[in-house]
Amino acid sequence: MSVDAVEVVPPEFALSDTEINWGRLDKKRFHIIGAILFTFQSALIHPNAVVKTRMQVAGSYLCRISGLSVFRRIIIKDGINGIFRGFGTSAVGSLPGRVLALTSLEMSKDITMKYTADLNIPEATRVGVASGVAGMVSNLISCVYYVLLDVICQGLMVQGFPGSIPCNGLM
Repeated sequence: MSVDAVEVVPPEFALSDTEINWGRLDKKRFHIIGAILFTFQSALIHPNAVVKTRMQVAGSYLCRISGLSVFRRIIIKDGINGIFRGFGTSAVGSLPGRVLALTSLEMSKDITMKYTADLNIPEATRVGVASGVAGMVSNLISCVYYVLLDVICQGLMVQGFPGSIPCNGLM
């Protein structure tokens, strides 16, 4: 029995053709699913951030106690609400931040690819430069937003801690 081997040649794709095309992407679905997954991840990490923030703000006595003991104290004193203090602001506030970061990343990448098209450099270099520039622009834009949000959230995390000033709204 004879079997003839046929060599399969994969189609040649340019590197830019294998990238996600921002114009064809379903942006609503992309942002909604991304936001849900990011919020779920943040919910898993938030109790650790509350414990860390409380330990950093505390005097020297709390720095000598383990994080698990601080966690237990928060649960006993404030309950589940205490361990998730500031999470609502963080979750709702990070949604526009994620949209801003992802949109600025993809748009700046497209713009950089467009302006480097006429340069005589290899396509892999163009994609690398475009990705690097897009990452820097996106990080710069999102840092301006996230730093302000983080300051507000950390202020909420230490509320109820001895010596902290309670928040009475915006004023």
